[in-house]
Amino acid sequence: MDLQLIRLLRRTQSRLMGYRRWIAITIVGLVAASLLALLIISPANVGDTASQGLIIAASTGIALFLVLIVTRRSRADLETTARRIEERYPSLEQRLVTAIDQTSQSPENRGYLQEKVICEAVMHGRTHRWDQVIPTRQLFAARVAGLLSLLLVGLLSAQ
Repeated sequence: MDLQLIRLLRRTQSRLMGYRRWIAITIVGLVAASLLALLIISPANVGDTASQGLIIAASTGIALFLVLIVTRRSRADLETTARRIEERYPSLEQRLVTAIDQTSQSPENRGYLQEKVICEAVMHGRTHRWDQVIPTRQLFAARVAGLLSLLLVGLLSAQ
C-alpha cells in the first residue's frame, strides 16, 4: 500500500517539477531576449555588437544548463506535493498528509486506523487525477512560453 501511495504522489511530483522547469526556462529566455534587444536598439554600442550578442547567447546557454540541473536535482518533498493535492481536493480532509506521515513508520508498528487512512488516500488517488494539480492546459502553456522565449533568443542573437 505504501508503494502505491508513493507512486501516485511521484507522478504528480514529476508534473509539478516539469512545470517549474518550464517556468524557469521561460524566465531565463525572456531575460536573455531583453538583454539582446537592448543591445540591438541601444544607440551607443560600445565594442563589437556581434561578440556581445554571442556572450549573451552563451550566458543564456549556461543559465539554461544550470536551470536543468537544479530542477532535476531539486524535488519537492512528498509532503509539499500532498499539500498541493489537498488544496485541489479538499474532500481528502488532510488524509493524504496524514497518510504520508504514517508511511514513515514500518507497517508492523501501524494500527488499523493508520492503515485505513493510507488505504483511503490510495483509493482517492486511483479515482481522482492528482496529476491535474497542474492542469494540462497550464503545463502546455508553460512549455509553449519556454519554447517561444528560446526562439526569441535565437532570432535576436542572429541579428
